[in-house]
Amino acid sequence: MLPGRKSGSVSIEAALVLPVFMICILGLFSILNYLRVYSSMLSQIKAMGDPIAVYGYAVELTEEETDNADDTGILKFLAEYILFSEGYLSSVLQLQWEDTTGQDTIVGGASGVSFLGSVLDTQEKEVSIHAHYQVQAILPLDVLQVSLSNHYYSKLWTGYEGEASTEELVYITANSEVYHLTESCSYLRLSVRAVAADQLSGLRNSSGARYRSCSLCGSGTVTAGTYYITTDGDCYHTSSSCSGLKRTVYQVPLSQVGEKRPCSRCGGSG
Repeated sequence: MLPGRKSGSVSIEAALVLPVFMICILGLFSILNYLRVYSSMLSQIKAMGDPIAVYGYAVELTEEETDNADDTGILKFLAEYILFSEGYLSSVLQLQWEDTTGQDTIVGGASGVSFLGSVLDTQEKEVSIHAHYQVQAILPLDVLQVSLSNHYYSKLWTGYEGEASTEELVYITANSEVYHLTESCSYLRLSVRAVAADQLSGLRNSSGARYRSCSLCGSGTVTAGTYYITTDGDCYHTSSSCSGLKRTVYQVPLSQVGEKRPCSRCGGSG
């Protein structure tokens, strides 16, 4: 009797432990897949953004050299609103992305990637691409999904190659009090996200402050619809193209920063 009971007990324990073990293994594979998909998407939006930076400069160059303001306006409209629409970016991604495994684990596939907030701005001479998507866990439960975002930013290509300089170059913004050692510093990269109107009152920025209406695009009254905020900002915006959501970054020699101090995030504790 005792040996039989012991054997039955081991069988029950094995039946209970095995599913848990398999779920842990699948969970580990899911984490590795998240990293792989994130890396693959980052490569894809860079491959999309680099040519667009050149196209944007071509439109700007045409504007400088043509005397026909109507033709220039049409070209800028096509570049900024049609060629750079979410539908265009989604089509480019579907055509060039060969990572079929990554597409299979993204909810909706390549067409499930949202490019909300992406902008080609020939006036500010910059292009930014924001890809937002959800990745399905490698588990037999469809409800387990992780939201991921990739961001690409570049100034429009100018075609100019200056002489090599040994002086260190840093990054600054207009009216800033600090300089940055890297262009990828989070203070220079505004992570824009869309939120519903009924969520605004409960949201806080990275400093714990409430969001207030933008003086440029806001009316001061929250109505139904979608608003746009950033993690470090203090305003909510009614338009994703509001200039308050943009930041012009200049690359200058360190000797020209004057009394600006190093950024606390990328420039050390000073």
